[in-house]
Amino acid sequence: MKETITTNLPSFIILEMQHLRNCFIATKTEGPMPDRMQEVTWAKLAWNEACKRLHTQVAYDAEILKMITSRGSHLHGEVKTKVRPYVADEYGFETSTKQSVIDHNIMLTRELKKDFAFTRSPNGNKGLYSAKIIQKGVNTIWFRDKKDEGVLYPEFYKPFPEVAFTLLLTAIESCIDEWSSGAQMNKMFTVDEYQDVLDKYLNNLMDFDKHTKAQGLLPKLLSRLHDNGCIYSKADPLGHEIGRTMARSAFEAVIEEYNECRGVSSDDEDDE
Repeated sequence: MKETITTNLPSFIILEMQHLRNCFIATKTEGPMPDRMQEVTWAKLAWNEACKRLHTQVAYDAEILKMITSRGSHLHGEVKTKVRPYVADEYGFETSTKQSVIDHNIMLTRELKKDFAFTRSPNGNKGLYSAKIIQKGVNTIWFRDKKDEGVLYPEFYKPFPEVAFTLLLTAIESCIDEWSSGAQMNKMFTVDEYQDVLDKYLNNLMDFDKHTKAQGLLPKLLSRLHDNGCIYSKADPLGHEIGRTMARSAFEAVIEEYNECRGVSSDDEDDE
């Protein structure tokens, strides 16, 4: 029997739902910068999935959905907030009233956005998507520790999802845009302003995958981002189980190998 709760929502369901909603947003092409209608859709899907995973049945209603969507954080805003502190150090922006510094910041902004230069490492590495800020962002946003979403939900984040990757690139560009006047100014990371930019990065990523299919570069890149994130969180990137029991056959194989090295057969042991 389903129970409908409009007040005092179970916190464990809300927490699981919020995690799952972020997972949907980070992996669905229509999800990274959702409008109001899409937010409600993700909330419904996440609520149902949370109840399923927690083996409980709590029906949502309009009041619950309103409460969830109004109190829930927007993932795209969180991504920009967490990656912003890395931008100045990564690319060399400076805060100063000197005109020479202001002019430098303006020129740097233009150079970084030309041909997607900011996705490459500033130290001369020409590799596309080699900028260190990309892995830093992945670590900080999705792999802070063993309890973060990148670790808890490998079905969504292993390998690292393409949509989340392009959302991160879009957030980095938005942070760079904040320096376009020469001094850092807050710039809203809105759907109207950056949806087309996000779509551009997603299309570019698909083209990258198509042209490097033989080398498998995109799958390798996304797997590396996931594995490095797990290392950062101190989780096991290979998903090793803790406390596993070694099969007895493994012991017997070692004994057999040892006896073969000594020139002793199992028949000889039986005769002793």
